[in-house]
Amino acid sequence: GIATPLARVAAIGAGRDQGIVIRDARALERLSVIDWIAFDKTGTLTEGAFDLRQTISASVSKEELLRLAAAVEFHSDHFLARAIVLEAKEAGIEIQPASRFEAVAGMGVQGEVTSVGQVQVGNRAHMQAQGLSLSADLAARAHRWEEQGATVVFCGWAQQVQGLLVFADTLRPHSLATVAELRSRGIELQLVSGDSRQTTRAVARDLNISHWVGQALPQDKVALVRSLQQQGRRVAMVGDGINDAAALAQADVGIALGPSTKLTHEAADITILLADPARLMAAIQLASRTVRTIRENLGFAFCYNILGIPLAMAGWLNPLIAVCAMVASSLTVIGNTLRLTRKRRVDREPTAPLTNTWGGGCVSGNP
Repeated sequence: GIATPLARVAAIGAGRDQGIVIRDARALERLSVIDWIAFDKTGTLTEGAFDLRQTISASVSKEELLRLAAAVEFHSDHFLARAIVLEAKEAGIEIQPASRFEAVAGMGVQGEVTSVGQVQVGNRAHMQAQGLSLSADLAARAHRWEEQGATVVFCGWAQQVQGLLVFADTLRPHSLATVAELRSRGIELQLVSGDSRQTTRAVARDLNISHWVGQALPQDKVALVRSLQQQGRRVAMVGDGINDAAALAQADVGIALGPSTKLTHEAADITILLADPARLMAAIQLASRTVRTIRENLGFAFCYNILGIPLAMAGWLNPLIAVCAMVASSLTVIGNTLRLTRKRRVDREPTAPLTNTWGGGCVSGNP
């Protein structure tokens, strides 16, 4: 009958009106029973708008370190790459894009710069993978910043890490309120990030999220989701970057938040156009309303049939009345379904003021 497909179509329209693009209407039914949500960190629960807090150089001037990093990051569309290039431009540094650019997913980038040769820019694991040594002094300074929740970018060439770029990010305005509401619904939450263990733990602590995973490569995120599913969990993954695409596809429900990459949108079942974690609650509410409407529609149809069929078999209903009863049944289902299109207000007021600003192999744990 029309009870289920009509509700799904109405839900897709209602979602579109709220800035929620639903690629697979059945995902709403799965979302209504989700009991575990894994969140990407950067650009999902945080702004992803990095401010350079400190430049630490061991061999060249700070301006030269920034110039070399920007030369390599010029070709990348990562949050940090855009921040590095912008900082260089604002400092009046002329950027000559590196040649032979190569990106290593979840790790960093590399490229050839005329003055020094191959330059590596990325996280600590990327430096180790490329065989660059890290001095005890730079390692200690990076650790101190990461303990405060800062994101540290390592820059190196000539087999040595030559300096650090320390960036600060901020929580999105409604992240903490959204986390609190999800927890109140009995949903377990986990923060998953390619950032360092220390940084991920600091952000998880500020968000009151007890489960977290740091230094997670794209394949680590997929493995995490698969492991939770094997434990019987119904898992949603919320992310915004290309590093999240595979995990979004693996999850029971993949949700892309904000203006993500094309690959991320294609991997997601649901795309929330506004990069606001509060809109996730709107999607969950829509999912619950959709499932409830489907059940009500099926109930209406069942009641009409359970009452009408025996009466018709007994000869107590003439054909005209039977036709009217069928029309009434369909109109009841349509009328009930149209309730989905009524706009519902989602409370966007955070439960607490948010002023958190951090300055400054896959590891997981509980803080």
